[in-house]
Amino acid sequence: MHCPSCKQKLDFPCGKVPFRATCPFCFVELHTCVHCSHHNPSLANQCKIKTSLFVRDRSAYNFCEDFCLKSQTKSPSSAGKKTFENLFGEEPSPEPLKKGKAAFDDLFID
Repeated sequence: MHCPSCKQKLDFPCGKVPFRATCPFCFVELHTCVHCSHHNPSLANQCKIKTSLFVRDRSAYNFCEDFCLKSQTKSPSSAGKKTFENLFGEEPSPEPLKKGKAAFDDLFID
């Protein structure tokens, strides 16, 4: 588990973030809406959990039971990159490109 602000490794017993948790490195409050993986500003209550209670200050401590620290979930960019690499491999080698160009050039030889 890592801090969403400073990206330092955090260690909490039982793997759950306490309600009043603060990052020991950057001193940011951790149990807040803005650091939760369910937080979505485009939704009506700004939360993916429809039964959650309204929280006025999204960057302050709260007592939400559904809290899940953002760094505990996979980021879409790393998941997308892994999927891309599984489909297409690492980087294309220049060898097939040279062969293809030579075959194309051979079409127009007099």
